[in-house]
Amino acid sequence: MASIRQTRNGHEVVTVENNITSLAIFGHGNNVVSIVISGVISVIKKLDRESKPNGYSLAVVARDHGYPIARYSTVLVNVTISDINDNSPQFDKFTYSGMIREDASLSDVVTRVRASDEDQGLSGDIIYSITSNLYTTSTNRGLASR
Repeated sequence: MASIRQTRNGHEVVTVENNITSLAIFGHGNNVVSIVISGVISVIKKLDRESKPNGYSLAVVARDHGYPIARYSTVLVNVTISDINDNSPQFDKFTYSGMIREDASLSDVVTRVRASDEDQGLSGDIIYSITSNLYTTSTNRGLASR
């Protein structure tokens, strides 16, 4: 019989009891993970959350050597890939331009820049800044003011 337990860090581990003679993984993740007779599922290929944001759903089948009839059990294992900061922010355009009158007020908008990041959470949050003393920026909206 195969069973699932959750570890302290939230990962699910498949454990096997009794005299299991074979285990097999079926599904779209069978080319990135492997399983051994003890029930441990391990990564065998580099993972990328951005290419598989919904993770992997695997069917694990455990078979015994029963006689006269071999028995089996199937369990569903969902593997979620947590994100790391592996992508740089990308601006929507290569170059931005703005025009403003010389009598503009201090808070008048010069232009708006936009960038996005494929990472999730804090790793995907973007903070804008300009290295010139001429302008200040709004860090959450990408607005440049004089």
